[in-house]
Amino acid sequence: MLGIKEKLAKHGITPSMQRLLIYQYILRERNHPNVDMTYSALREQIPALSRTTVYNNATLFAEKGLLFTLLTNTAETRYDLTEYPHSHFICLRRGTIYNIPPDIQVEGEMPDGFSLEKPQVYFQGTCKDCREI
Repeated sequence: MLGIKEKLAKHGITPSMQRLLIYQYILRERNHPNVDMTYSALREQIPALSRTTVYNNATLFAEKGLLFTLLTNTAETRYDLTEYPHSHFICLRRGTIYNIPPDIQVEGEMPDGFSLEKPQVYFQGTCKDCREI
Protein backbone atom coordinates (compact mmCIF):
# COMPACT_ATOMS: atom_id res chain seq x y z
CA MET A 1 0.00 0.00 0.00
CA LEU A 2 1.30 3.42 -0.92
CA GLY A 3 2.10 5.99 1.74
CA ILE A 4 0.17 9.26 1.66
CA LYS A 5 3.06 11.18 0.10
CA GLU A 6 3.43 8.62 -2.69
CA LYS A 7 -0.33 8.42 -3.21
CA LEU A 8 -0.63 12.19 -3.72
CA ALA A 9 2.37 12.23 -6.06
CA LYS A 10 0.93 9.30 -8.05
CA HIS A 11 -2.20 11.39 -8.63
CA GLY A 12 -0.18 14.40 -9.82
CA ILE A 13 -0.42 16.36 -6.56
CA THR A 14 2.67 17.99 -5.06
CA PRO A 15 2.71 16.59 -1.50
CA SER A 16 3.16 19.73 0.62
CA MET A 17 2.97 19.44 4.41
CA GLN A 18 -0.51 21.05 4.45
CA ARG A 19 -1.81 18.65 1.81
CA LEU A 20 -0.35 15.64 3.61
CA LEU A 21 -1.96 16.65 6.90
CA ILE A 22 -5.34 17.48 5.32
CA TYR A 23 -5.49 14.18 3.44
CA GLN A 24 -4.23 12.25 6.48
CA TYR A 25 -6.99 13.79 8.62
CA ILE A 26 -9.73 12.83 6.14
CA LEU A 27 -8.20 9.35 5.86
CA ARG A 28 -8.10 8.92 9.65
CA GLU A 29 -11.50 10.45 10.45
CA ARG A 30 -14.08 8.15 8.91
CA ASN A 31 -16.93 10.55 9.77
CA HIS A 32 -17.08 12.22 6.34
CA PRO A 33 -15.65 15.55 7.56
CA ASN A 34 -16.47 18.94 6.08
CA VAL A 35 -14.14 21.93 5.65
CA ASP A 36 -14.88 23.36 9.11
CA MET A 37 -14.28 20.04 10.88
CA THR A 38 -10.97 19.59 9.06
CA TYR A 39 -9.90 23.18 9.67
CA SER A 40 -10.76 23.02 13.39
CA ALA A 41 -8.86 19.77 13.83
CA LEU A 42 -5.70 21.01 12.08
CA ARG A 43 -5.45 24.74 12.88
CA GLU A 44 -3.27 24.26 15.98
CA GLN A 45 -0.96 21.94 14.07
CA ILE A 46 -0.82 24.30 11.06
CA PRO A 47 -1.17 27.91 12.35
CA ALA A 48 -1.14 29.39 8.82
CA LEU A 49 -4.01 27.12 7.68
CA SER A 50 -7.21 28.74 6.40
CA ARG A 51 -10.63 27.34 5.56
CA THR A 52 -9.97 28.34 1.95
CA THR A 53 -6.80 26.21 1.90
CA VAL A 54 -8.73 23.22 3.26
CA TYR A 55 -11.50 23.75 0.69
CA ASN A 56 -9.09 24.18 -2.24
CA ASN A 57 -7.10 21.08 -1.31
CA ALA A 58 -10.18 18.92 -0.72
CA THR A 59 -11.49 20.07 -4.11
CA LEU A 60 -8.15 19.17 -5.71
CA PHE A 61 -8.20 15.73 -4.07
CA ALA A 62 -11.72 15.18 -5.42
CA GLU A 63 -10.75 16.32 -8.93
CA LYS A 64 -7.84 13.87 -8.89
CA GLY A 65 -10.05 10.98 -7.76
CA LEU A 66 -8.81 10.68 -4.17
CA LEU A 67 -12.05 11.86 -2.53
CA PHE A 68 -15.77 11.93 -3.20
CA THR A 69 -17.70 15.07 -2.41
CA LEU A 70 -21.00 14.38 -0.68
CA LEU A 71 -23.75 16.98 -0.69
CA THR A 72 -25.92 16.41 2.39
CA ASN A 73 -29.57 17.25 2.91
CA THR A 74 -28.45 20.56 4.48
CA ALA A 75 -26.47 21.48 1.33
CA GLU A 76 -23.25 20.91 3.26
CA THR A 77 -20.30 19.42 1.39
CA ARG A 78 -18.64 16.51 3.17
CA TYR A 79 -15.68 14.45 2.01
CA ASP A 80 -15.23 10.71 1.72
CA LEU A 81 -12.43 8.45 0.57
CA THR A 82 -12.73 6.55 -2.68
CA GLU A 83 -10.99 3.42 -1.38
CA TYR A 84 -13.86 1.05 -2.17
CA PRO A 85 -17.28 1.29 -3.85
CA HIS A 86 -20.14 2.07 -1.45
CA SER A 87 -23.30 4.10 -1.01
CA HIS A 88 -24.28 6.40 1.84
CA PHE A 89 -27.08 6.60 4.39
CA ILE A 90 -27.75 10.05 5.86
CA CYS A 91 -29.65 10.20 9.16
CA LEU A 92 -32.25 12.95 8.85
CA ARG A 93 -32.26 13.59 12.61
CA ARG A 94 -28.54 14.09 13.29
CA GLY A 95 -27.03 14.35 9.82
CA THR A 96 -24.67 11.45 10.52
CA ILE A 97 -23.41 9.78 7.34
CA TYR A 98 -22.88 6.03 7.24
CA ASN A 99 -21.19 3.93 4.56
CA ILE A 100 -23.53 1.32 3.09
CA PRO A 101 -22.30 -1.86 1.35
CA PRO A 102 -22.22 -1.60 -2.45
CA ASP A 103 -24.70 -4.46 -2.91
CA ILE A 104 -27.50 -2.15 -1.71
CA GLN A 105 -28.05 -0.19 -4.90
CA VAL A 106 -30.85 1.26 -6.96
CA GLU A 107 -31.75 -0.82 -9.98
CA GLY A 108 -32.33 0.64 -13.41
CA GLU A 109 -30.73 1.89 -16.57
CA MET A 110 -29.70 5.36 -17.60
CA PRO A 111 -31.98 7.16 -20.09
CA ASP A 112 -30.87 7.22 -23.72
CA GLY A 113 -28.02 9.65 -24.29
CA PHE A 114 -26.88 9.70 -20.65
CA SER A 115 -23.50 8.38 -19.53
CA LEU A 116 -22.94 7.43 -15.89
CA GLU A 117 -19.41 8.30 -14.75
CA LYS A 118 -19.50 8.73 -10.97
CA PRO A 119 -22.41 6.82 -9.46
CA GLN A 120 -23.32 8.01 -5.98
CA VAL A 121 -26.36 6.71 -4.15
CA TYR A 122 -27.71 8.36 -1.00
CA PHE A 123 -30.31 6.82 1.26
CA GLN A 124 -32.01 9.08 3.80
CA GLY A 125 -33.91 8.10 6.90
CA THR A 126 -33.49 7.51 10.61
CA CYS A 127 -30.43 5.62 11.83
CA LYS A 128 -30.57 2.81 14.38
CA ASP A 129 -29.27 5.02 17.21
CA CYS A 130 -31.94 7.68 16.65
CA ARG A 131 -34.73 5.11 16.31
CA GLU A 132 -33.88 3.76 19.76
CA ILE A 133 -34.26 7.18 21.41
